[in-house]
Order: sequence, then structure tokens, then C-alpha cells
Amino acid sequence: INTLTKIYIKFASDVEFSYSERRSYLERNLQMYKEMKDYKKYNSTKERLALLLEEQAVSILDSQGYDIELVAARIFAEAASIFLDIHNVEKYKLLIDKVKTLDPKLKLPKPQNSDFIIEALN
Repeated sequence: INTLTKIYIKFASDVEFSYSERRSYLERNLQMYKEMKDYKKYNSTKERLALLLEEQAVSILDSQGYDIELVAARIFAEAASIFLDIHNVEKYKLLIDKVKTLDPKLKLPKPQNSDFIIEALN
């Protein structure tokens, strides 16, 4: 399993694969780390996933198309939600600001007070 997770991480970093394929590899790793109860690697993989989503949103903004701002805002919001899950409140706030700029009407995940308490303890 450890060898397989390393292969998936390598594939998730390979820009030759599409964003959806890279995301799929990271999500497979998340499932394996969860089953192995390796929460340190689980959280670092969640961070990789959030960074990949952020990269995808930036790529969408650089492209041309219909409602690219709205699509990018939703992907930024998903990445922000993942950062909130792993208690990276600073990155969460940064992405939420981008989302508010791109799509002010989008409903956003709200941090709970416990999220800020955990950050203060770390």
C-alpha cells in the first residue's frame, strides 16, 4: 500500500494528467491513508488536494470561456473548505476573499469558533 500511495502521489504531481485524473489519485490516497489511520499523511494529502484545486481555479481564470469567474469561484470555495478542514485558516481566508470577488452571491463555508481555537493551540 505504501508503494501504491507513492505512485499515486507521483501521478498527482504529473502535469501530463488532467486535473480530474490528478484529483482522483489524491482522493484514492486519502482513502488509503484513512484506512491505514495515518492521519499525518492524510492531512498532507488533503492539503495537496486543496492546492491542486487552487491551481485548477487559477488555470480556469487564465482560460477563455463562458462564466469562468463563477466556475473558478466554486473551485476556490471547495479548496477553501478543505483548508478549513485541516485548520489552515489563513489560507482559507485568502481563498474566500477571492471567491467573494469572483462570485459575491456564492454561499460559503463558515468557520466555527472551534476552528480558530485549534489554530491558536497549534
